[in-house]
Amino acid sequence: MRQQKRAKRRGGQALAASLAALTLLGTLSLTGGRGTAGAAGETTDQFIGATDLTQVFTWNNVSGFVGDKYGVHDNNVYISDATVWTPHGSAPDRLKTSISQVHSKGWLSLQSDWTVDVDFTMIMTALTTGSEHISIALAVPNGKILSLLVWKVNGNYEMAFYSMPSPTQPQTLVKKVDLTKDYFNQPGKLQLQYSSATQQVTATLQSGGQKATLSCSPYVILPAGTETAQLAITGGVDYPKELTFPGGFELSMKFNSAAYTRYYPEFVETKLLKADGSAFDEGEVPVDGDTVVVQATVRNINKNAAGQAIPCTLKLLQGNRDYPTAGIVPLTKAEGQEIKANGTVVDAGTDIANAGIPFKMTGAGNNVITYRAKIANPSGAAVTVGQQIADTFFQSRCYSKAELVPAVELVPFDPNAEP
Repeated sequence: MRQQKRAKRRGGQALAASLAALTLLGTLSLTGGRGTAGAAGETTDQFIGATDLTQVFTWNNVSGFVGDKYGVHDNNVYISDATVWTPHGSAPDRLKTSISQVHSKGWLSLQSDWTVDVDFTMIMTALTTGSEHISIALAVPNGKILSLLVWKVNGNYEMAFYSMPSPTQPQTLVKKVDLTKDYFNQPGKLQLQYSSATQQVTATLQSGGQKATLSCSPYVILPAGTETAQLAITGGVDYPKELTFPGGFELSMKFNSAAYTRYYPEFVETKLLKADGSAFDEGEVPVDGDTVVVQATVRNINKNAAGQAIPCTLKLLQGNRDYPTAGIVPLTKAEGQEIKANGTVVDAGTDIANAGIPFKMTGAGNNVITYRAKIANPSGAAVTVGQQIADTFFQSRCYSKAELVPAVELVPFDPNAEP
């Protein structure tokens, strides 16, 4: 019997400039054979992320802007020009707002390091009433929000972290740094970095040769133990409800990149075990109709992976020409499916082929996922398994194909045979 060994990586590309080691979102194709980056004990400086905004974010036209110039155009977002107004979410009796946003499709891990990098241009008015802003916020299902605001509020220029119990409740200042108007009305760069070790979000603002930084823990508002959060980048104007806004405001943004900076996945091996979890003897081949255990071993091989935990899924591919699955079918829950990820029992009703098996890719060690399947190969063709792992935020995909049983004449399944 055969098993897939540590695999060769294909398809990895690198970015230039500040994220020279970032692998572009897409596929990390792994096939049979021994690789270099994945050789036993070796690690890499590379990490996974995205440079395509639409892979990670979707546009939310909060105030209902009309026209082609608004929204997402490649990596550029025309966020607001304060021409359309809606009641403010937390103070509809006093304020109106003219905003739009991009918000993440998935959930970002707070158990791993990451970075988000955007350019923006905010053309401000001379008003000293209301606020003109761009913000990056972390939010959880119960509505609690930590928001970084770069703004002019009632005439004062600031970069500040605010906490909000919910989108409809007033925000509370956590900490701030004062700015000058020289940061605005010209292109600027805003970067948000998170350290899972210190549980600190650090914002860095650069514009016109100036630089400001500010750090804060998301757990000043997020519940203790929160492991993931959604990310939203929002901007526009908040203004007194009864006043007429004179115009002159514009906010546009360019998405540069986002990344898990200590994550680079690899399939180590895939093999078949007997139904009881024991190994097959050398040369022993499962019989057509036998129940087997598929064991996939994967790793985060970034050299700084220790302490990281990335939410991922493992899928058994169906109908994929490059990474075929043939001669083997996963059991259903009714047939006695048993799924485990790093020793933790996973719901036996999990759709392995479509939703995938959820697991946390932990750092600096093997991650083992097992599931039960039946050999369905009366013709004696090769039994192959194609699999994919993907993180649940960037959807970076890593593929593997393995011939687990060579093409031989298998013994036909006898349904009346003694177990």
